[in-house]
Amino acid sequence: MEVDEIGPLAGFTVAVTAERRREEMGALLRRRGARVVTAPAITIVPLVDDDALHAATQACIGLAPDLVIATTGIGFRGWLEAAEGWGLGDGLRSALGAARLVARGPKPCGAIRAAGLIEQWAAQTESSDEILSKLLEDGVGGRRIAVQQHGEPQAEFTAALRRGGAAVVEIPVYRWTLPPDTAPVRKLVDQIVGGQIDAVTFTSAPAVKAFLQIAGRAEAEVLARFRDRTMAACVGPVTAGPLLDRQVPVVAPERYRLGALIKTVTDELPRRALRLTVAGSTLEVRGHAVLIDGRLHLLAPASMAILASLVASPGAVVTKDRLAAGLPPRQRRARGRRGDGPAADGARLGEPHRDGHQAGIPPARGRGGRMRVLHAVAHGTRSAAGQRQIRTLTDAVALRRPDLDVRLSYVDVQHPRIVDAITPGSTVVPLLLSTGYHVRVDIAHAADGNAVVAPPLGPDPVLTASLRRRLPPCDAVVLAAAGSSEPRWRADIDAIAAELGAYVAYASGSARRVPDVVAELRREGARRIGVAAYLLAEGLFYRSLHQAGADEVTAPLCHDPAVADLVLARYDMVAGVRQPVF
Repeated sequence: MEVDEIGPLAGFTVAVTAERRREEMGALLRRRGARVVTAPAITIVPLVDDDALHAATQACIGLAPDLVIATTGIGFRGWLEAAEGWGLGDGLRSALGAARLVARGPKPCGAIRAAGLIEQWAAQTESSDEILSKLLEDGVGGRRIAVQQHGEPQAEFTAALRRGGAAVVEIPVYRWTLPPDTAPVRKLVDQIVGGQIDAVTFTSAPAVKAFLQIAGRAEAEVLARFRDRTMAACVGPVTAGPLLDRQVPVVAPERYRLGALIKTVTDELPRRALRLTVAGSTLEVRGHAVLIDGRLHLLAPASMAILASLVASPGAVVTKDRLAAGLPPRQRRARGRRGDGPAADGARLGEPHRDGHQAGIPPARGRGGRMRVLHAVAHGTRSAAGQRQIRTLTDAVALRRPDLDVRLSYVDVQHPRIVDAITPGSTVVPLLLSTGYHVRVDIAHAADGNAVVAPPLGPDPVLTASLRRRLPPCDAVVLAAAGSSEPRWRADIDAIAAELGAYVAYASGSARRVPDVVAELRREGARRIGVAAYLLAEGLFYRSLHQAGADEVTAPLCHDPAVADLVLARYDMVAGVRQPVF
């Protein structure tokens, strides 16, 4: 069936696992053309009549806390409302007004201000880890602290405060539980395993944990789908934590808001669609539909499965057994009963190109007629933004060279690891900024004569020029790099700093830390200090630069289009060579 008017998410199926604001999320996604599946993974149980909350509120008033930590807006408001109902409202407001209020982001800030109170500090990352780090750094010995919980006990958080010498009262305002009816979630699990869901949205870490709990024995299959086909979209890094711990790649917005999450899904899903040219027409293969020259055609599940199998093996004959293996479970069972297949002798589909048009040059072929492989190898990060930036970089490389099969793996943190993913005859390009341990040992060991390894991206004049272009006018510039004890690495950093007229500092290690160098420059009279971040993508080190006291921090290097060209320049340096050249 052909559809005339389409939205950016037409042809995609997106699941919503939130309970609160699920109707709003569903409406936003449908407005953009998506097919929406709603399956709340958790439900919120208010504890306004709970003895534990009543006792904790009385204890908080009697404790006269020095510090109160508000973790969620809905929880803080619910706490005040419950106290009013028990006749404890004035006492609680008095205790809160005399205490230092700390908020875990803007939502609890809003609830604090709505109550006529003022927060003294808010966590910019909206994470409990940031709050804990600051409190322990400031010292909590002898302090009386009240912690508003957000759905589940925060055992590690409160234990760390107590080990620091604080007296802690926990305020259980509400709790998360599994929904009364888990059938929608179990159905969603089956749909994910069956390849019928393109993206699943999560708005809280407890929802992720509950979803996997309900999945039960199917958890491994669900995680495999998340790593392969179905996009996991999380509202922020805290929500993404349980998935990242299971080596599942996630996408997340820069701003941890529902609207930003919807925009991220809207931007990311179409970008992942495979575009190809067949018989002069441009096809874009989406979840349950195909765009042909910009017009949407809805296909039956079996037809979409067959097309997806053909697209997965461009230009090759796909046997009937492989076609049948890709069918949805119901059609696969029906085929088993009939004993026939969807295609008698297999099928073939035209060669795909990621940018939607013929490249104009014949695909580069290696031995056996296969496309040559550019195997990009990144370090790996738990940062959702950093993960997305590296994928965007490799996608840009693929768009520039549709004649190459561009693949991505990692040396640490993320999967697949290079040692498991490398293919004989490929050309490895390390997305690293030095010839350090990972290049000399991890990547060299994985290649082991079966693949040629190009030099890493850095150091290179392209990167130095990128830093120079991005630096705003400043009194002083600090070149910030990841720390290393290798003399060659430090010599490279010194050379780059000399070209930029910058002071050298490191985001890790003990020597010349970035905050120390910035503070020293301040004492010497520098009024405006810029940090040139010699880092490829966001992660722990990059985030720390924004806390170093400088006025400006340059964006990660991967945002510069010239870096994608540099990756290809490294590939072209060694393509066809049979030994590493670094």
